Amino acid sequence: MAAEGGQADVIEMDVADPESVEAALKGRVFDTVINNAGTTASLPALEHGPAEIDAIIDTNLKGAFHVARIAAKAMIDAGRGGCIVNVASILGTRVASHVSAYAASKGGIVGMTLPMARDLAKDGIRVMT
Repeated sequence: MAAEGGQADVIEMDVADPESVEAALKGRVFDTVINNAGTTASLPALEHGPAEIDAIIDTNLKGAFHVARIAAKAMIDAGRGGCIVNVASILGTRVASHVSAYAASKGGIVGMTLPMARDLAKDGIRVMT
């Protein structure tokens, strides 16, 4: 829901595919971007195969990075700053069973936010998780 006079859009894309992200965000101007895509597989750690791990990391971590990167470029080009919110999870910092790949992906979100915020602060872009 947007504030009075504001506008909010839900943009559908495959965040695991950088080309899909680029196409979906091309030509848009952003004030705020919320990275909220996520997927998981509830499996014990040793049962996660390469395909499950790749799907979770590609969607949850790499997808958020690509959206933030492309949105930040649009914000910089527009010259008005903005805000990027990366949605993580308590599972990125707490112990739980059957979610090791998910926890790794969300821990990565937590880990990338501060350096990204420092990189983009000079352009008036706030980044938070």
